[in-house]
Amino acid sequence: MEKVSFKLARILSLLMVAMALCTQFNAQTKEPRRGKYLRTEIRKTDKKEDFSFTLVDSSASLPCFAFRYKTILTHHEVRIYEMLMEVVRENAGKADPTERTIVDYILVPDKVFEGEKSTREEIVDAGPMVNRKISFDNKTVNTDAKGYYFDSRQELVSKFDDLRVKEIRVVAGCDDLGAKSLTITRNMIRRDVPKLPGVAVEETPDLLEAFGLDFHQLKQSSPDGVKVKVTAPSQAKAGDIISITVEVANDGPKPVGNLIVRSFSAESSLSDKMFYFGNIQPGKKVSFMRLVTLPERKDTIFYALGFWNVLGVAPKLEQRLSIVTE
Repeated sequence: MEKVSFKLARILSLLMVAMALCTQFNAQTKEPRRGKYLRTEIRKTDKKEDFSFTLVDSSASLPCFAFRYKTILTHHEVRIYEMLMEVVRENAGKADPTERTIVDYILVPDKVFEGEKSTREEIVDAGPMVNRKISFDNKTVNTDAKGYYFDSRQELVSKFDDLRVKEIRVVAGCDDLGAKSLTITRNMIRRDVPKLPGVAVEETPDLLEAFGLDFHQLKQSSPDGVKVKVTAPSQAKAGDIISITVEVANDGPKPVGNLIVRSFSAESSLSDKMFYFGNIQPGKKVSFMRLVTLPERKDTIFYALGFWNVLGVAPKLEQRLSIVTE
């Protein structure tokens, strides 16, 4: 009887060991792993209506701004990968007892692994803001049939009559789209800035560049051969807005560089008005116009136009004029 009990206990012990070994040597499946990248999927897109405006080219001495609708799309994305299952087999029947673990990665068909989540912004042009009422520098104006607004009173140009002002900030907005700001420079001596490869530099719009004027610094300049023509009324009604146009033609053998003109008068409305010409190559001519509001009185108003180029004052080009207000 004792021998039977001993044999039964030994058999039970062997069975327990075998079960433990089977459990240890069986394949063990772990959590799914990320495999090869497959694609990026958009799960949701948020849409917001917006607008933009910028200074654009104009050759009429009047600043011009282009207004355009924009749609901002915010895409919520997730990267999609293959799904792999990690299968661990211990010993796996190898003769070498030191080789205890083998890891296999098995592709799971018809299933994918969702990885990193991110957002991406896309700005879509939605066309010009045609015939739209907008707020521009604290006044209400309207765009035209092409989405442009012309500063017909030269208010932007007048802000730069102060030579200490190098840049200004204008604000435009709509009731339903909010407000935007734009910085504009006035650079009368321009130097090229080298562009580094792969480095994007956002350029600030420049008033003189928008007028098509070249104010890059020249190595040589001469006012010899320059001819000036001024078109302005000699008589006008008191309080009227008049235009003064200065045309400069270069009939000389060399370019004239960074040419500017400034008005001087005892009457404040006719004084300190800037006219811009920049570099004028031989055989070329450039004109610039300024609007002036005359005083509300009958009088004879005298004013003069002084000329400067990159070399300094050009006294031979000075113009002396007058206008009678009635």
